Parts: sequence; C-alpha cells; structure tokens
Amino acid sequence: MSSPPPVPGVPIPATPIEPVRRPGGCARGALIGCGAAAILVLILMAAFAAYARRKPWALTDLMMSQIERNFAPDVTEQEKASLRSAYAAFRERLRERRVGGEPFEKLRTILSTASVGTIGREQVRSLTEVFRSGAEAPNPTPGPGAAPAVAPTS
Repeated sequence: MSSPPPVPGVPIPATPIEPVRRPGGCARGALIGCGAAAILVLILMAAFAAYARRKPWALTDLMMSQIERNFAPDVTEQEKASLRSAYAAFRERLRERRVGGEPFEKLRTILSTASVGTIGREQVRSLTEVFRSGAEAPNPTPGPGAAPAVAPTS
C-alpha cells in the first residue's frame, strides 16, 4: 500500500526524532568533576604542609592571635604579658629551627582541654610554661639520617 497523496495546503507532520542517549550520563560528568576537585584539594593540602614545614612560626602566630582574642575575663594583664614574652622567645627559637616536637604536643593537649571559646588563667599559665620550656630546651636530637645540629660559634 502506498501512502495517500498530500493534500495541497496542509503541511506534512514531521516524524518525531528520538533523542540519542550518550553513554555515561550525568554520573560520568560528576565523577570527572569530583576527581578534579579531589586532585585540587590534595595539591592544596600538600602546599599547606610544605608551607607549614618551611615556616612553622606562621601557624603558631595564628594560634597566638586566636588565644589573645579568646582570653577569659579572669586573665590578668601581667599573665598576658608573661605569655607574650614567653611566646616571643619560643618563636625566635622556632625560627632558628631549634624546637623539637614535644612542645607542640603539649600545646595541642592544653588547647584541646580549654573550654569552648575561652582561654582561662590555668591554660595561660600552662601555655606560658610550655613556651618557656620550649625556648630553653636543648637542641632537638636529629632524626636518623639527618645531620647533627651545629651550635653557632661566636
């Protein structure tokens, strides 16, 4: 059978075209996007770790600014000044790369026990003691394969 002849003046209806489905769909695009984001996050984490290793005092400066912003009302000006001077000595020793890892563990412990949002007198005293002992401690022992630390000669 043949189709009827077109009627003059009446448009011929177009046959609907089925959309072609590409393999992968939106899941593929999401995986590619998430993979790129994960790689970017890893690169940023590596850059942060390298920066922190090269300039650890930048992180401790940030920590001290947070501490100073969150002093409890019972902390006296004398205690604040004592903490700042102990930190200045510790920071100088840190810049010389003459501080081991023990003070950082103590700092983490002290700050993790602080009440939320405030640094009280007891934490200030403990922090001051950690900074003083870190600034006065002997040179840290080098790890395996590292060159021994040489004290500057006058």
